[in-house]
Amino acid sequence: MTRRTLLAALVLLPAFGSAVPATAAPENLAAAKLKAARMVYEAMVKQLHEGRVDAERPYLWSRRWMEAQRDASPKKADRIAALEAHRDRMKDLRKTAEQRYKAGQGSHAEVLSVDFYLAEAEVWLSEANKAK
Repeated sequence: MTRRTLLAALVLLPAFGSAVPATAAPENLAAAKLKAARMVYEAMVKQLHEGRVDAERPYLWSRRWMEAQRDASPKKADRIAALEAHRDRMKDLRKTAEQRYKAGQGSHAEVLSVDFYLAEAEVWLSEANKAK
């Protein structure tokens, strides 16, 4: 995180409040973590479309969102749903990266990076489906 981003976060945090209540039950903390990851992911996608970040930032927050969603439930179906949602976000990210590259706004390396993220998501999903 750059100093500028950190400073902006510190300035804006009091205005927007925290996603995590000061005293919360574990299930509320899990929900807050899930909400925060989703919100940051959505902000990163917007910044990607604006050309302010590269594809790695939305990937990172999609992964954190997936992990928070997966960790929020012990049910296999819920864990698989989290992995499927992440994989689907990576498919969308791949389309965006390719569009950016074709428009001269992104690099070929960025597209290849997203290919890795998508393959990673597919592997995780395949492994989860095979697990008992």
